[in-house]
Amino acid sequence: MQTWRQAWRSQVVVSANRARSHGETWILTLARSSCAATEENRAQDSEDNLLQKVSERTGLPLL
Repeated sequence: MQTWRQAWRSQVVVSANRARSHGETWILTLARSSCAATEENRAQDSEDNLLQKVSERTGLPLL
């Protein structure tokens, strides 16, 4: 039979493991979001650069 201290400690360990698991999930979600935003920004920058080059070559203003 567990003493109250052993029971309390096991609950603390379980809680810490859950927090760690949730933390890892949160970090992975944050990293995925960051990567997606970076890719989106790169695509937009690439499109903006293309439009700028076309504008420079044709002499037409950017809209």
